[in-house]
Amino acid sequence: MCSSENKLEMLNCGGCKKRILQKEVKANLVVLLFNRFWHKDHIKCVYCKLPISDGRILRSKVDSSKPACYACHIQTTHPACVVCYLPVIERGLVAFDRLFHIDCFRCAICNKTIPQRTGFYERDLMLYDPSCYMLYIKDDGIDEFGTPLED
Repeated sequence: MCSSENKLEMLNCGGCKKRILQKEVKANLVVLLFNRFWHKDHIKCVYCKLPISDGRILRSKVDSSKPACYACHIQTTHPACVVCYLPVIERGLVAFDRLFHIDCFRCAICNKTIPQRTGFYERDLMLYDPSCYMLYIKDDGIDEFGTPLED
């Protein structure tokens, strides 16, 4: 593409592709976003296709010249918790190569959050706090490593 075509493209809206008019610029209906002019009303998330009106406009992963809303950006750039499937944004916990929100790291029996400092047990991809494991699981014929106990 020659430079004159690039200049013409810069004068077209990144959303609707129509020419940006001087009166639209003067009326404050246009913004410069990702090195391109956009009609404010045409800034839509490349993923969900909804208008981005809260001002949190981020570059999409699929096309760096297209905008993404904050929610879609977070969902496409952060790994998901194995329990609730929502993105882990701040702190998470990794156990057995699986990522958890700290609040989702819960005992399969009592459903209480397992504090990191107390330790935990795992069997068949289920998590147990130490007291529930000792009360309900340990003596069922299988040791804490999942190996059957001999009689």
